[in-house]
Amino acid sequence: MAKLSKLARMGSGSAARSVIGGVAALPVGRDTGAMELLSVGRIPWGMVIALVDTGPKQIGSREVWSCRRQKSPYYKAWLGQSRKDYRAMLAAVRRLDFTEVGEIAEANALAMHACMMATRPSLIYWRGATIELIAFAQRMRRDGIETYITIDAGPNVVFFCKLPDIERVRGAVADTRLAKSVIVCRPAVPRNRRTRMTKVIIPGKVMLSGEYAVLRGWTAVLIPVPRSVIISECASESAGSLSRLSIPRFD
Repeated sequence: MAKLSKLARMGSGSAARSVIGGVAALPVGRDTGAMELLSVGRIPWGMVIALVDTGPKQIGSREVWSCRRQKSPYYKAWLGQSRKDYRAMLAAVRRLDFTEVGEIAEANALAMHACMMATRPSLIYWRGATIELIAFAQRMRRDGIETYITIDAGPNVVFFCKLPDIERVRGAVADTRLAKSVIVCRPAVPRNRRTRMTKVIIPGKVMLSGEYAVLRGWTAVLIPVPRSVIISECASESAGSLSRLSIPRFD
């Protein structure tokens, strides 16, 4: 699996971690594969995803990061902070320190968006509901429900929480009526990666730190979610080899 992950990273950072399972880390360098920090059975955390906008992005991710690298005054500082966050996140995950993992993930995501917002002209993915949900997570912490947010290059908010709190967080987020839909994600693993060499199941992921910094050869820490791309192949004497690709819906 380590060799396969290394080969996958030549094309995609996301693909590299998909073959590992559990909480995965992507070390520095383009010639390194992902490494497993926690097996799926040891992950005590989950995610509640608040879908604020389910439409396509107005600006593609590759275009955004190419523009930000050239035009954001905070780009180099963001990369430097991502390196520090990566080291701290590795230690926190291995200690199963939920509070520190959550604090790093939230700060890392907000720093990434601050870098985008400072780009000239500014790149802003957030909606009004995005900001309200960030504030709502802070209120939940003050009220005794420990949850932290992370946001990828888009407006949707992911609430990171302990597994025993996941339904409570889901209900609270749904009650705000700020999201078009709410998805609960518990730890997932690529089950039956290969069944008689005919099926590969690749779970989705949420970045805990290093979102898009990994595209510049830096580091990232990720956790899997139970929405998977499934590639299956069957062979018969009459039809030859038949392949099928299944992609999950998120609405």
